[in-house]
Amino acid sequence: MTKNHQKASSLATRPIRKVPHRYDLIITDFVAINLSFLVAAFLIYDSLDVNNMIYRHLPLVFFVNATWVALSMHFEAYRWYERIRIELQLGKILKILVFHLAFITVFYYQILYDAPTSGYLWLTYAIAFLAINTGRIIHHLRVRGRSASFKYIVVGGEEVNIKALIEAFEHSFPKNATMVGRFGRSVYEGINNIGGYQDIKPYLAGRPDIQKVIMFYSRLSLESKREILKMCEAQFIDVEIAPREVSIFPRGYKGHQHGDMFIMTLKQEPLSMLRNKVVKRAFDIFFSLLVIVFILSWLIPIIGILIKIKDPGPVFFVQERSGYHNEVFKVIKFRTMRVNSDSNLVQAQKGDERVFKLGEFLRAKSIDEMPQFINVLFGTMSVVGPRPHMLKHTEQYAALIEQYMIRHKIKPGITGWAQVNGYRGPTEELWKMKKRVEYDVRYLENWSLPLDIRCILYTVFNVAKGEENAV
Repeated sequence: MTKNHQKASSLATRPIRKVPHRYDLIITDFVAINLSFLVAAFLIYDSLDVNNMIYRHLPLVFFVNATWVALSMHFEAYRWYERIRIELQLGKILKILVFHLAFITVFYYQILYDAPTSGYLWLTYAIAFLAINTGRIIHHLRVRGRSASFKYIVVGGEEVNIKALIEAFEHSFPKNATMVGRFGRSVYEGINNIGGYQDIKPYLAGRPDIQKVIMFYSRLSLESKREILKMCEAQFIDVEIAPREVSIFPRGYKGHQHGDMFIMTLKQEPLSMLRNKVVKRAFDIFFSLLVIVFILSWLIPIIGILIKIKDPGPVFFVQERSGYHNEVFKVIKFRTMRVNSDSNLVQAQKGDERVFKLGEFLRAKSIDEMPQFINVLFGTMSVVGPRPHMLKHTEQYAALIEQYMIRHKIKPGITGWAQVNGYRGPTEELWKMKKRVEYDVRYLENWSLPLDIRCILYTVFNVAKGEENAV
């Protein structure tokens, strides 16, 4: 077999990466948004004449669907190659539904002059949110095949660039992005070096499973880079250019398109924006009120009596902690230790003699943290965020860990991204605190409401099964 024939054969077997339009999701979303209006009408108004409703509200039916199409196209709700993080999908759906609700409300009041009850609209969009997101989660769990994962190679780049790329892809496409190797002159430990720049073309010609090429700064000439781009285009390989300058940004960056020029600036944390602060605070108030009314209202008397029986002293343990902007606040917990003089200085350890028997159970099941929902309601804490540390620990670790104080840019939480990823409990070794800070900073940089909900669900699951680090 000749070389030309081999090359033609490999090109023939390379799959063409078409833009998947997710027809199944498009259909289920249309069904969900329309059924939401019908189901809510049935629940609110106790009867449902579908034929009469369709003819009577034909302009509404048209506007609901037309608006959904327009918003879905604007936010690119169905256009992605890879199996991206589920919270990124859910966050986009939440945005679409918020805008959709706003447009429908205006349409009702300004066009139809037939305003429904506010309960009807809220119920409609609550049903839509649950139905559409359930479809997304089911789709996310069952998606398999070529569109779910991809292999890529890297051209050029320094070690810090490549490791940052791997981490970024793992964040956006967890367990679905595989770096096969790198082309370049340098060899980096832990990174597969495939060959030099001259080997790129023959390698790609013989590897139909490579779907993406990431190009960093390299010593390739401009003409050589353009030849590689042309070849990748002809072979249906996606090409992405990663700027060399990303390594100078300590905690991520964002880009702006100005004409034909792409400009990078320091990344703005999501919770530095007012709308996100409002969303998070509203969620905190809503969730904490539910817990206080339906759980703490009966839990506090029961636990209080048991604590009094098991160990004389106060029901609650109140301690000063480092909070938002490093301001000191008082955290509330069920008391689990005998009254002692070291509570503000020494962390609880496994087998700690200060912890009484009932306290061990309360700590193991995280019940001792429940009164902190009062902190959440009053605004000194959030449901999800970095765990607040003792003042002594803040002073100690701020001198040892460079990014430690960054975690105080948001409110501390009852649970956090570090805790659900296994970094809960004592931090007797410095590396444990470094990992906790790393996850806290990652949460700060990537906050979203779906991520908060995910943390809460993981926390409930971990508590139910029992956590090894709970002390």
